[in-house]
Amino acid sequence: MILATCGHLEICRILIENGAELLALNADGNMPYDICDDDRTLDYIETQMDRNGITQQMIDETRAQIENKMLIDLRNLSKKSLSSSRSIDDLLSYRNDEGATPLHIASANGYQLVVEYLLQQHVSINLQDADGWTPLHAAAFWCQQPILGKKTVGLNRNYYSLCVCFFS
Repeated sequence: MILATCGHLEICRILIENGAELLALNADGNMPYDICDDDRTLDYIETQMDRNGITQQMIDETRAQIENKMLIDLRNLSKKSLSSSRSIDDLLSYRNDEGATPLHIASANGYQLVVEYLLQQHVSINLQDADGWTPLHAAAFWCQQPILGKKTVGLNRNYYSLCVCFFS
């Protein structure tokens, strides 16, 4: 539904009439109505959402699915640490091809439950990705103020102070 951002009302109408998913999320976690910048197209999308019985609760649950899946996966991974010679920090701070850890990803996406869980597990908060960014950099770049301004278990005073200074 990227067409929603371009104001292609007729094409959106055809797609929706043929079953396009109104709750579809793009890679940034946005739904068609989030990114629509044309008033007529937005009105049509919202009307169709209402006609289809889409509620705010359904929207919130759809948005939370990715975070919840990540949290479940990390919890399962941490259970493996009991039978592994690797530390829980080592297991939960694995890196993707760009050097990002789960804490980087959760911080950049605003996944508060995942950030809290990882910090409760005492993962390293200062690991840098391939660009030299820590999870704090990722949260700040993607304007995740709930992550930055949250006093979370395991979040040391210097990290929190830096967050507060950054957005004060």
